[in-house]
Amino acid sequence: MMVLTFLPDFPIWFEALFDSTMLIVLLSPVLYYLVYRPFDQNIADLKQVEQALQEANKELEKNVGKRTAELQKRTHDLGERVKELNCLYGISHIVEKHGSSLGRVCQRIVDLIPVSWQYPEITCARISLFGHLYHTENFKENKWNQTSNIIVKGESIGAVEVSYLAARPEIDEGPFLKEERSLIDAIASRLGRIIERIDAEKELRYESNVTAALSELYEPIIAPLASIKDIARTVLDKAKSLTKSNYGYVSSIDPDTRDNVSHTLSEMLKGQCNVAKDKGIVFPLGEDGRYGGLWGQALNSLEPFFTNSPQNHPAARGLPQGHVPIRRFLSVPVMLGEELVGQIALANKAADYTRRDLEAISRVAKFYALAIQRNRAKEALQEANDALEKRVAQRTKTLQSTNITLETEVADRQLAEEKLQQSKAMLQAVFDGISDPLILVDKECRVKIINKVAADYYEVDRSRDILEKYCYHVFRGRFEPCEGCQVPKAVIDG
Repeated sequence: MMVLTFLPDFPIWFEALFDSTMLIVLLSPVLYYLVYRPFDQNIADLKQVEQALQEANKELEKNVGKRTAELQKRTHDLGERVKELNCLYGISHIVEKHGSSLGRVCQRIVDLIPVSWQYPEITCARISLFGHLYHTENFKENKWNQTSNIIVKGESIGAVEVSYLAARPEIDEGPFLKEERSLIDAIASRLGRIIERIDAEKELRYESNVTAALSELYEPIIAPLASIKDIARTVLDKAKSLTKSNYGYVSSIDPDTRDNVSHTLSEMLKGQCNVAKDKGIVFPLGEDGRYGGLWGQALNSLEPFFTNSPQNHPAARGLPQGHVPIRRFLSVPVMLGEELVGQIALANKAADYTRRDLEAISRVAKFYALAIQRNRAKEALQEANDALEKRVAQRTKTLQSTNITLETEVADRQLAEEKLQQSKAMLQAVFDGISDPLILVDKECRVKIINKVAADYYEVDRSRDILEKYCYHVFRGRFEPCEGCQVPKAVIDG
């Protein structure tokens, strides 16, 4: 190097080091601008990129965490919805299996509810309906509960209750989800529809039974040989079957005495009832024109009624010794227009009598009224037939007597006619013995007798029916009497 030439001699390695150092010093600006500065810039850029990546990673982790939480919530919510759907599906299955028994349906639904709530391990449930309670074994009333009323035809008839046995965090409705509010309302609504359907089916079955009973009454009513006792027995059987009554009687009112005559009370005299049969089965009309006791209430008021505590009814007068105790009583007067014609009375249904029972028996009573009307018409027709037969017999006897008299008269007349013919023959012979023409006429100039001489004279055939004909027509061919004829005057004058 030029610098080193003016300096004392140095070792070669020092010269090499010195030269290298100087070279670096000389090349530093170039290296700075061409190598280091761009490299340093790249490092700064890389740091910025790394920082941006770190921030992006943090944001991504934040978003992933948020989305994971949302997904977990949705998964939880979906699980809750699945439980709710399973609950509703389970209710449908319960109804399909036990639909005819409302009690079983309610108990199965109660047992199904806890697993459908968010905390099944502390959930209990209860259904109150028509005064009956259906609940889970662990049910206990507390402050953490939900309730939804069961509505049928606009009226609350019960409620569904869900309770937690321990505290849980507040959510939408206390510790309950808003979806659980929707679910309990859906359960209550479904129960209301189930009850309406069961009631409708019961009503349909009952109406079908009533219609069937009425249709079965039609045949004995129109049977020509059926007596009123036969019909009353059939009516009682159908009435007891429709109302599930143990006892009853069917009667008719005697048109003459107005006494109430029972045709089936003997059925109550069997088994438990010890009333003597010789007491009779006629309930007489009182001197005051009213029927006595509880049985007479409907007959006096002409209105059907029932009582489920007959001992407390104002019309109750007690029972004969040995009579079956009456726990419930239903009575329907049988009306034919405005006339009282009979009674259907029933007693001791296991459950209380209802308005529906009264309506059903009132319909049966209308059929029985037709039977009584038909029986009366039959009896009246029989009486008329008997009277007619009696009159016919009397008339026949009279006719027979008349016929005998007539036959005698006819015989006498025939004999008289024979004698008359004989007399006419004798008279004709006398007339024919007269040699002069002779014609016998009446005052109207009708020919009565003509002798042979006259017939020959007038050239008429006596064999031809000329008798009883006008002489002026037979002999003259005229249609009016001859002018100046003195015959009528001579006949009249004799």
